[in-house]
Amino acid sequence: ERRVPHVSPPVFARLRDQARLQRDSAGHPVPLYHPRPPVADEPRRGLALLPPPSDGDIFFDMEGFPYAPGGLEYLFGAVTRNGTAMEFHDWWAHNEAGEKAAFEGFIDWAVARWRRDPSLHIYHYAAYETAAAKRLMGRYATREAEVDDLLRHGVFVDLYAVVRQGFVIGTPSYSLKAIERLYRDSRAGEVVSATGSVIEYQRWIDSGEPRRWQESPILAGIREYNRADCESTWALRSWLLDRRREGGIEYVPAPGGQPERGKGRIGRDGRPGSTEDDPPTETEQLAARLLARADARADRDPDAAALDRLIGWLVEFHRREEKPMWWRMFERHGKTVEERYDDPDRLAGLVRTAAPPRPNKRSWGLEYAYDLAQDTTLRAGSKVWVAGIMDASFEITAMDEDAGLVEVKVGPKKSLPDRICLLEKESVPADVIKEAVARYAAAWEG
Repeated sequence: ERRVPHVSPPVFARLRDQARLQRDSAGHPVPLYHPRPPVADEPRRGLALLPPPSDGDIFFDMEGFPYAPGGLEYLFGAVTRNGTAMEFHDWWAHNEAGEKAAFEGFIDWAVARWRRDPSLHIYHYAAYETAAAKRLMGRYATREAEVDDLLRHGVFVDLYAVVRQGFVIGTPSYSLKAIERLYRDSRAGEVVSATGSVIEYQRWIDSGEPRRWQESPILAGIREYNRADCESTWALRSWLLDRRREGGIEYVPAPGGQPERGKGRIGRDGRPGSTEDDPPTETEQLAARLLARADARADRDPDAAALDRLIGWLVEFHRREEKPMWWRMFERHGKTVEERYDDPDRLAGLVRTAAPPRPNKRSWGLEYAYDLAQDTTLRAGSKVWVAGIMDASFEITAMDEDAGLVEVKVGPKKSLPDRICLLEKESVPADVIKEAVARYAAAWEG
C-alpha cells in the first residue's frame, strides 16, 4: 500500500478520498458526498452526535471585528422557531461596554429559554461561538456559572463536527458557505462571507452611519447576512436529521461522567466533576463579600473600594485561568482516533503487544505499539491521559522511537484496553499560590 512519509495511513486514506470526491464534483451544481463508514470502537461520532430536535432549539452565529483593540464581538444572532415561522434575535455591540452587555443579554436569554425547555440545544457551526463565549466570560468575569452550565450539559452542538465526522463532501472546504449547496440555493445580497462582513463593518466605521441597524444600511446588510447564517445552520440541522433517519443512525448521548464532544464539565471549583448544585466555595464567598463591600463604600472611600474590587477579582483569578486547560483536556477526550493523528500532543491508535506486563514497583508496565508516521511531543517520563478515561492519569515509563513502542505505567488496581490513545496531561497552577492569595484577601477583608 502506498505510504507518504510522516502521514499516517488513516489520514492519508481520508485525504485521498477527499481529493477524489472533489475531482468528481467539478462541474456539478451540487457537490457529491458520501457517508463515512462507522467505526466500531467509536459509536459517538458523526450523525450519532446529533440530538433529537426540540421546539425550543436555538441556531446561533456571531460576527466579530478582529481589528478592534483586543477584538470585538459586535453581533450575536440567533434564530428560533415560532410556530412555522423563523424568528431572528440580535444583540449588538460597538465598544467594550456594549460587548459585555450583548454577551450577558444573549447568555441570559439562552439560559432562561433552556431552563424552560431542558431538551433544547444551541446549534452553531465550527468552534468560534463557544470559543468566544469562553473568552468573553473570562475577559469580563461575568456569566461564568451560566456558560459552565451550558457547556457541562452539552447544550452547545457543533454541526461542523457532525459534518466532518459523518461525511466526505466534494467541496474545497467544509465552511458553511461551501457545504450549504447541499441543502439550499445560493445566497444573494452584498455580504456573502465572513470576510465580507469584516470589510462591511470597517466600511460602517468609516461611514459615520448611526449605531442602530434600523438607521444604517450597512449594518442592516450585515444583520441580513447573520440572519442567513443562522437560518442556514437550521437548514443544515434539518438536512442532517434526514440523513440520520435514512441511515438508521440513533443519537448516542455522552456516557455518564463523560463530556459532550469539545465540552467541559467544569465545576464551581474550576475542576471537572462538580456541578452547579455544589455550594459556593470559600474563595467564591470571600470574593463575593469583597465585591459587595466595594459597592457599599464606593462613594465614601473610592480608593479602598477599588482595592476591594481588585482583590475580589484576584481571588478567583486562578480558578478562571485553569478552565482553558480543562476545556482543552475535554476537547481532546472528545476527538475521534482519526483526528488525534493530527495532534502532536498525543499518540493515537496504540495497540497492546504480546509482551507480558513488566513489574514496576507496585505497578505494571504495559507495552503498546504505535504508527511511526505520527509526530508527537510525548516522551518517556510524560504524564498522560488515556482517551475516554478521566478518573486517572498515567505515565510513559519507556519509549522506543525507532520501533514505535511505548510502555505505560498502570497502577495495581487499574487496567487499560488493548487499543488506546494517549493525550498529554497539562499541569495546573500551584495550589500554594491560590492559597496564598486567598489568605491575603481574607486578611484584607478583616
